Amino acid sequence: MAAGRSAGFAGLVAILVIAAVAASASGVAAGMLAFGHPGQTPGQGSTEHWGLPAGPYSVNFTETGLPAGAFWTVSLHLVGGPGHGTHPRWAGGYSGGRRSASNGSTGASVGFAVGNGTYAYSVFAPGNASTQYSAAPSVGHVTVNGTSVSVAVTFTPVSLFPVSFSESGLPAGTFWSVLVVGAAPGHGPGPWGHGGFVGNGSTGSTVNFTLPDGTFGFAVRAAWAAGTLYLATPSFGNVTVDGAAASVSVQFAPLPLYGVSFVETGLPNGTVWSVALSSGGWAGPGWNGSATDSVNFTAANGTYPFFVPPVWTAGGEYVASPSSGPVTVDGAAVTVDVTFAPAASGP
Repeated sequence: MAAGRSAGFAGLVAILVIAAVAASASGVAAGMLAFGHPGQTPGQGSTEHWGLPAGPYSVNFTETGLPAGAFWTVSLHLVGGPGHGTHPRWAGGYSGGRRSASNGSTGASVGFAVGNGTYAYSVFAPGNASTQYSAAPSVGHVTVNGTSVSVAVTFTPVSLFPVSFSESGLPAGTFWSVLVVGAAPGHGPGPWGHGGFVGNGSTGSTVNFTLPDGTFGFAVRAAWAAGTLYLATPSFGNVTVDGAAASVSVQFAPLPLYGVSFVETGLPNGTVWSVALSSGGWAGPGWNGSATDSVNFTAANGTYPFFVPPVWTAGGEYVASPSSGPVTVDGAAVTVDVTFAPAASGP
């Protein structure tokens, strides 16, 4: 038995040595990101393993057009599954491993080590305050089938131009903001943000962006100042950049608010009572109370539901009529009369 165990152990060691030599011979080059052993963190010039043994094939992305030292990144995502190839080291699925990886470099290439399969990729371009780079191709698919693959990426500079939104009508120092949509050519994070849109704001009279040529959607948010809501005109639209700076004028005006008063009769003097008014989340408190005969709100044009809860006094419970309903504001103050009466007692 001991001899059998020794022989078995020696055989296992031999297998491990052979495997180690083979792995070394087909090892992952520096700067590659490998789908493989979990637990490492991706980083520039490093090898990461994502739930599978290191792949025998490389996928290299090689760039031209970027200035020296510019950092660029690539994301790779396996398409299909659960298995991803016929190579014996890769067949049988992921065993819980991840399907995606990202890597970046300040050099001319970004690499991955993978097994057979088809992978979707995205190339993320760098940028600064005056120039954004567009990648071609910026997205695509690459198929690995028993050999390494290279993908050539060409970066082209995209000039950016100032785009200013100038406001009038707001009290000095009021914060306001603008969202620009469709502002990312390709997939570059760029100076305007990743994902195709960016927001910017200011307490001054202008909100500024830098954008490439093209037509972009924008939205100007309403602004609060001293308890008053100001609405923008235009509140949304398009701005076109065509080789020069562009500007958009925005006029703010206070949202017209009108008094909404609930006036009661029937309660003993000094009794506290209250009203809940659905204010749409902007016109002050949705619940107000008073020890006088009126409860007051301000609201813009619209129809709002209200509720008047019962009141308990030393003399018993009082109920309101109407206790609920809609109130409509249409360009003028509104008064709702509420009558309280003792609640009926007993059957």
